[in-house]
Order: sequence, then structure tokens, then C-alpha cells
Amino acid sequence: MKPYLSLLIFFLFTIKLSAQSSIAPIPGWKMDLSNGRYRFTPPDAIGTYGFKYEIFPPVNNKVSDLTEWLKMATLQDLRASGYSDPIPGEPREAKDIQTLTTYSVIVQDASKKKLAAMYFAYSRPDHSIRYGKVVRLREYSGNYINVAATHFVALLKQETAETPNSPNTTAAVSLQQNTSVSEPLQQTKGKGLSSADIRGIVLHSESSYGVGGMLIFIYKPYILLSDGSLYEHPEISPNDLNVTQSRQSEPEKWGTWKLNGKTLTIVHGSKSGAIGKPNEWTGGWTWATPAKKNEKLTATYGSISGGGNTSIGGGSITVSSKYITFNNKGQFTYESVGGGSYNDNTGGVSAYSSKNAAGTYLLDGYSIELRFNNGKIIRQCFYFYSDDHEVFGIGNHPYTISK
Repeated sequence: MKPYLSLLIFFLFTIKLSAQSSIAPIPGWKMDLSNGRYRFTPPDAIGTYGFKYEIFPPVNNKVSDLTEWLKMATLQDLRASGYSDPIPGEPREAKDIQTLTTYSVIVQDASKKKLAAMYFAYSRPDHSIRYGKVVRLREYSGNYINVAATHFVALLKQETAETPNSPNTTAAVSLQQNTSVSEPLQQTKGKGLSSADIRGIVLHSESSYGVGGMLIFIYKPYILLSDGSLYEHPEISPNDLNVTQSRQSEPEKWGTWKLNGKTLTIVHGSKSGAIGKPNEWTGGWTWATPAKKNEKLTATYGSISGGGNTSIGGGSITVSSKYITFNNKGQFTYESVGGGSYNDNTGGVSAYSSKNAAGTYLLDGYSIELRFNNGKIIRQCFYFYSDDHEVFGIGNHPYTISK
């Protein structure tokens, strides 16, 4: 799988076909069926002008290029639905990551209001094509996006094949090319959470908005502690987290969890410290895989995220780049490894000597330590998305292997 460096990047983890597919209703939503096309309407239509979530009937059309097919299908549906063609100069992205293809555009309706439209498609085991769409006002910021995303993920779960222990949803994040690093305020240099304190890290499918107001899916990490508490969206290494200071300065990142079978019940915190309402995750989440102590990687990974504010005293932490390459000597580099005297997915010798963009790395459980050649040392949260090690996360930012 090649790394795709763009504003919208998706990677799909396939899951086992366990039952015949059927389109389930969304609790509280109205579901209409016409000629095999499902239309879902949120329970409160007030303030949701332009929001549409639809799933199309399978198309028995085996194609060699699903991306081009989806572009054509998108254009046909936009015109049939009374929208304009994609607006010139506005963001538009088409990506084909493993078995999932997406196409996102900005259009206008008859009253010249701008809307963001995302179409998504994949080939089913019988080679027919399943696709759907979400259309909404560009500035819309409600939670119905999450509901629609979770619902479509459940359909993917029924209709695609599985690799063991892999996440069962799609994810996407916006790309920022930034190789700067700044240290969070709440590090305690190995005096934070111990391995015994941590039950594990789970990854939960969520959604947000990317550049141009387009819908993106995000896979967010949560540290589940053995005492029943949780810490949301960690950036720094759990071993360095100053729990006492963190609970005081960022109580909204702390909550509780309870696992009953395959249902994970989460209670989020708030800035006021008040207890939120339970949120049951019946799907769209999976356990992350920790690294082995002193584990070595030998590959180049493409960055599909970066940047962001840690909400730790307002301190920014951005450890990202177009690529990061690891070798089995314990070295890493953010620089290009296209040339040099030593390559083959392990980087050039000159790249590893860079003071500000290279150094040595150390993996241990849910932690990665990066020692830059300029003397800078950072430790961040680290986890694999699955046992195949093709995708890992550093903080909240995924990297995918380049093959």
C-alpha cells in the first residue's frame, strides 16, 4: 500500500463477511426506500438544511478503475439531484486506498448555497459496487455526520473481507507538512503511567471536517486505564503523563470506561469536571497493538496527518513529515531517501546524519522515544493499528507503510 499525501487520505481495513448484507435503520431517523435507494433523514430537520445521507443499490458493473467510475457516478448523481457540477477552484479529492474509493467535492444548489459532497464506493466480493453519499451545508457542524459515518461503516463490516485483529472502519485526516517539535508541558520523564496502569489503547472511528469544509473520518486513540478511567487522544508517552496535573488542567480529556461483551461504554469528561452521559460504542472501535520492547522497523512510512494543539497549556506539538523511515539499526529520518549511498526502504546514509530531521528511535509498549541528532529528545504515544504493522500512530497522527 502506497502512502497518499493529500488533504483527504483514507485507508480501509477489511473485515470478515459474517452475514448477508442488509441496510439497517438508524434509531430515531426516518428511512425511506425507493428503487433500492435508501435515504436517511435526521430526527430534527430544523437547522440541518442540505444534509442528506443516502446509500445506493449495488451496481453490477465490474470495473478496472473504480476511481474513474465513482467520478462519473458522482457527476451523474449531482446533476440528477439538482446540484451544480463541482465548483472550479474549490477543493476536490479522489482517493483509492486499498478497497475504498472516495470522491469529495464542493457544489452549489439551485439557490447558490455551497454544499460539501462526499461519495464513497467499494467493490463487494461478488464484484458489484456499493456506494453512498453524504451532502451537507459547507458550514454545517452537527453530529449527524458521525451517525451517518458509523452507519456506513457497519455496512462495510458486512460486505467486505477481514484481516484478523484489524480495525473495522475507515479513517482519514488532513495532511500538514511540518517537521518541528515542541515538548508538552505535562511530561514527567517516565514517572507517569506504568504498564500495569494501562488496560490498553482503543481506536475509535470519528468524523470531522477537513480543508474546504469537506467531511473526513478520523481514528482517535483512547488510553483505557485498569482502574476504569480513560484518557482521550494522548499525544505524549503514557509513561510520561503527569496524571495529577493533567486531571486538573484538562479534565475534559478524562472519563470512565466499561466493557460488556463487545460494547464499550464511554463517559466523557468536561472542562467543568462534570460527568457526561454514557456513550455506548457497539462498533467502530478496536484494540491497538503495542510495540515490543526495543522492536525495530525497517520501512518507509507516509505521513497522513500532523500538527495540532495538545490542549496542554496551549503548547503545540507537531511531529510529522511527508515520510519517516526506520531501519533495523535503530535509526530514523524525516528527510527524503530517494537517493544516497544507502537506500532500499531504509534511507540514505546522508539522510540519517541530518541534525534536525534524523536520529535514533526506541520503541517500548505504547511509547516511542525519538532522539534527534541535534540533542532534542521527545517521547510520544505510539501504537500499531493491527498486528501487520502497516499502519501506526504517533500521538493522534497515523502513518502508513510505503511499499
